[in-house]
Amino acid sequence: DILHLFDAVVTADEDEVKRGKPDPDIFLVAAKRLGVDAKSCIGFEDADMGMQALESAEYLYSSDVRLMRMYPRNVEKRARDSK
Repeated sequence: DILHLFDAVVTADEDEVKRGKPDPDIFLVAAKRLGVDAKSCIGFEDADMGMQALESAEYLYSSDVRLMRMYPRNVEKRARDSK
């Protein structure tokens, strides 16, 4: 169980989250639960609709993890390409 490692957890099926991505609700609720302004938050996403939601939430910075070198699909691709 890793839940104790997080200060806040928000899921799409909660009452506070009225609309799903690409609407920003889930990210705005997360910022609220952390007690910080969304404009001070950094978000990490792995989908286009999530990136749109982060932009709409006006987070300080949004990271598309699909571009990271160690993103699993990128590691798998490098392994295939090296054969």
